[in-house]
Amino acid sequence: MNVLPTCDYVRVTGDVKKKKLTHRRVQLVTYGGKSWSTVGECELKIRIKNKTHLLKCLVIDLQAHPLLSLKSCEDLGLVRVLDCDQYVNNVSVAAAEDNNDEELLKEFEDVFTGLGCLEGEYKIVMDETVRPVVRSPRRVPAAVRDPLKSKLEELELLGVIVKVTEPTNWVSSIVCKQETHKLRICLDPKDLNKAIMREHYQIPTFEEVTSRLSGAKVFSVLDAKEGFWQIKLDEKSSYLTTFNTPFGRYRWTRMPFGISSAPEVWQRRAHELAEDLQGIEVMADDFLCCGFGQTRDEAVRDHDKNFKALLKKARAKNLKLNKKKLKLRLDDVDYMGHILSRMGVKIDPKKVEAITKMPRPMDAKGVSRVMGMVQYLAKFLPNLSEKSEPLRRLTDKGAAWNWTEDHEKTFNEIKVLVSRAPVLSFYDLAKPVTIQCDSSSKGIGSVLLQDGRPVSFSSRAMTSTEQKYAQIEKEMLAIVHSCTRFHHFVYGRAKVKVETDHKPLVNIFSKPIGNAPKRLQRMLLAVQDYDLDVTYKRGTDMYIADTLSRAYLPKDTVLDANKVTLIEEFECISQVRDVPGSESRLEEIRRATAKDESLQQLGKYVMDGWPDRKKEVIPACQAYFQFRDEFVMEDGLIFKGN
Repeated sequence: MNVLPTCDYVRVTGDVKKKKLTHRRVQLVTYGGKSWSTVGECELKIRIKNKTHLLKCLVIDLQAHPLLSLKSCEDLGLVRVLDCDQYVNNVSVAAAEDNNDEELLKEFEDVFTGLGCLEGEYKIVMDETVRPVVRSPRRVPAAVRDPLKSKLEELELLGVIVKVTEPTNWVSSIVCKQETHKLRICLDPKDLNKAIMREHYQIPTFEEVTSRLSGAKVFSVLDAKEGFWQIKLDEKSSYLTTFNTPFGRYRWTRMPFGISSAPEVWQRRAHELAEDLQGIEVMADDFLCCGFGQTRDEAVRDHDKNFKALLKKARAKNLKLNKKKLKLRLDDVDYMGHILSRMGVKIDPKKVEAITKMPRPMDAKGVSRVMGMVQYLAKFLPNLSEKSEPLRRLTDKGAAWNWTEDHEKTFNEIKVLVSRAPVLSFYDLAKPVTIQCDSSSKGIGSVLLQDGRPVSFSSRAMTSTEQKYAQIEKEMLAIVHSCTRFHHFVYGRAKVKVETDHKPLVNIFSKPIGNAPKRLQRMLLAVQDYDLDVTYKRGTDMYIADTLSRAYLPKDTVLDANKVTLIEEFECISQVRDVPGSESRLEEIRRATAKDESLQQLGKYVMDGWPDRKKEVIPACQAYFQFRDEFVMEDGLIFKGN
């Protein structure tokens, strides 16, 4: 009888050859009574239930079906290994669940269709001492004009925007965001946000939420469809959101993405909608539905009752939900750095994964970085410095590099100490939040801090395309990664401090989004829902982020679908594509750029990073210093802004 193999196998195909084998190691494997010789390994990306997984597969040069191991089948949620009693119970529950899914979603099909509009109107409160700003229309690339016009007409038909012909005190610009198969219009309210007064809505604490979840065994997560657009603006507020286009001025009748008060206003309305419902909680910008009971069968029935109550309330209040992002009847869900499951609340291992799986240093310089991090954290655990003494000896002047078992043991002990209390802190909603993030040539590292103490760590390797980005794009990518990774900690909070060691990045946050090059524009839009205060900090003082950006996790084993989409969108953006010139003309400019010594030096500054002071820049490039945040380089061409 055949059993599932212990490894994942895939046969040699064109796709595998294109991806290139990561290792060309030959080994003999046996399955189904046959022996196969492998030609190497490769990593393949697959998507299941809105999550993308990276599988390391052995490659065989044989006409055979691809095979998944039992472990991979379990990890992907394709197979569950149960004992006999569990099997009988779970089969009956699973069959009932499948039938209920269809009936449930069909009964409430209208809740997942169209665009909703909640009761009441939102009035934007302004600081009248701030002087109004009127922005002129931005140039739109020829390729975008027709899709932009179509999108404006579509939004006008939906009633999300209306034409404006009378004079208005405030006029903002827009940025066109090219998503997969569609164009999205985003307001750039940089000036307007300076005048908007925030509500500072108090979100329920983690303890308040978890105290209500004791006994929960089944969970669903629901996302509002274009959530902000479901809140109507009063007429006066609507005129404040007037924006310019090549086809005239428009104003938003619904709360637009990008205004600083939007996340708090949305959270308040969501909490008000859910406050009288049993088993319903609001998680940042999502709804969490829970089922309680002694058994999972009971919990499923309770969950479905609560789920229906939420959908009925949504129908009554005209709230529309996103069917594509629905996660139904999960056994566990992550929330505020914890995992909520039928077993109770436990720390989410992803919080500390960047530390616990950190690769060991490969040289004295790597040890020095780790020692810098240890020294910074030693104030929270005094004996941390003593524990690291064996590693410290490797950094002594003239010391030979010799990594022993003793060093390995010490390194692993340090990782354990750094990834738990008292060094690791629990998230406190009442305390200010700081994100420290950094990028190296190949990796990203970040840490979320409160009172200088780490709450959550994160790191990842850059893709081969990301490694070719200009330095400012890499540093901005670190901020995007941090915000998406720490979303539940920072969404809806006022003034999240972000520390970066890249000075030009501070400048770009103070300018209109339209001044930035295309990829930076898209990245800035990705963090528009967060209230970020980006500040400069010397790299030598960024102990944790600097260490993690160089000792990064090789690859994420499971990538959130939204994160994958962002990565792919960033990689697909091309400055060259929208240049109004022939390929022969562009090639002529490339050749001239390659011969020009000052432009070659400018290219190095763009790709590797600028000196902190203008006088450190060579004379031929000093004129570019004031615009250093607007330069990128792509395909041998240097671009300023668009």
